[in-house]
Amino acid sequence: MIRALILAVVILAQPELIERTLALVGGQPITLGDTRAAAALGLFDPNLSPASDPLSRLVDRELILREVQRYGPAAPAESAVEARLDEIHKQFADAAALNRVLDSTGFTEVRLRSWVRDDLRARTYLAQRFASATAATRIELINDWLSDLRRRTDVVILPQ
Repeated sequence: MIRALILAVVILAQPELIERTLALVGGQPITLGDTRAAAALGLFDPNLSPASDPLSRLVDRELILREVQRYGPAAPAESAVEARLDEIHKQFADAAALNRVLDSTGFTEVRLRSWVRDDLRARTYLAQRFASATAATRIELINDWLSDLRRRTDVVILPQ
C-alpha cells in the first residue's frame, strides 16, 4: 500500500510544461506562447519583418525594438493605437471570441495594447531611418540592416 502511494505521488509530481522558450534575443526570451498569440491575434506586421516564419518575424521584431529603445522615437498617438486595436478587434466575430483567444494565449488587453504601441513605435523608427529610400530599396536596406543587427546581437534559436 505504501509503495503504491509513493508511486502515485511520484507520478503526480511530474513537471508540466507551462511555456517553451524558442529563442533568446540579447537575453530576451521569445516563447512559443508569444508566437501562438501573435499568429492568433494577427500581430505579425509585414512592415517590421520580411521573414516568412513566425519565429524569425518575432526575432526581427525584438531586434528592431532594441534599436527603438536605444533611439527612442516618440510614443504613437493614442488615436493610432486605438485604430490598430480596432483593426485587431474586427478580425473576430465579437468581443467574446477575442477574449477567448486572449485567454488561450495568455495575453491581456494591457499586453495587447503594449504590443501595438511597440509596433507603432517600430514603424515610426523604420520610416524615419529609411525615409529617403524608394519602396524596393527600402526593403533591401531593412533586410541588410536586420542581418547586421543579428550579427551584433546575441541571437540564440533553441532546438525544438
